[in-house]
Amino acid sequence: MKKVKKNAADMAKEYDFRGGIRGKYAKRYSQGTNIIVLEPGIAKMFPDSKTVNNACAPWQKPFATSGKGFDQLPKGRSLHNEGNRD
Repeated sequence: MKKVKKNAADMAKEYDFRGGIRGKYAKRYSQGTNIIVLEPGIAKMFPDSKTVNNACAPWQKPFATSGKGFDQLPKGRSLHNEGNRD
């Protein structure tokens, strides 16, 4: 299948990157980001990242010392029932 060459005049104006700076955001991108999508009901409790961080901060040390994360809890257990072992 042959590629069809397009003339620059055929491209929409917003796709003209001739004035762009290569690698402008490369450093920021390489630092990474961690995006977590919360369920709507939970998201209402946390209007911004600061409140999420404040809520999660008490769990940071126990998980850091155990070498495990939230995703590595034993199956069938969650943080919600950790104190309710009958």
